[in-house]
Amino acid sequence: STTNKLSQTRDLCDPKQIINKPIGMTANSTTIIDHIYTSHKSHIIESFVPNICISDHYTICSTGSTHITQKKHTHNS
Repeated sequence: STTNKLSQTRDLCDPKQIINKPIGMTANSTTIIDHIYTSHKSHIIESFVPNICISDHYTICSTGSTHITQKKHTHNS
């Protein structure tokens, strides 16, 4: 099932939610309704919720690093 697959992924990758600010708004409540998760928080440069409301919730933004350091392969003879 989809729930089981999500649980397995969560257990394997240990993702962390990087948006902590409520973005959903009603007259009586606020909620975190959009999510960004990562298992490598050190790759996240910034994340924020700008004060831009395009419907009943704010937009969420995140910038991550795509630079991946690779190990050099050396040959010893």
